[in-house]
Amino acid sequence: MKGIERATGTKTFEVRFSGSDVPSMEVAAGLPLDRVLTDDLDPIPFGCRTGVCGTCLCEVTEVRDGVLSPPDEREQELLAFYAPGNATARLACRLTVTANLKLKPLH
Repeated sequence: MKGIERATGTKTFEVRFSGSDVPSMEVAAGLPLDRVLTDDLDPIPFGCRTGVCGTCLCEVTEVRDGVLSPPDEREQELLAFYAPGNATARLACRLTVTANLKLKPLH
């Protein structure tokens, strides 16, 4: 599935979750992932939602039809602590949806 242009002109991407019963979802391009996932529909647990606690640590196992921006300096520091040596690890609360993604929770 490529990024989809809705009738409203909003481009959306598909976000899928490995190892979860939660169905894939369409997310408007540019939205932060932590604003899309709720407590009721949350295959990736969130704690602080500010990128400090590491609760939302996940692996980005697939990126299609777009480019995921690299982690900023603060996220890189946290990833070095929470997931040393794992180049595909990200903090879900720091991800902005800019591609079709497949994510795997690490907690």
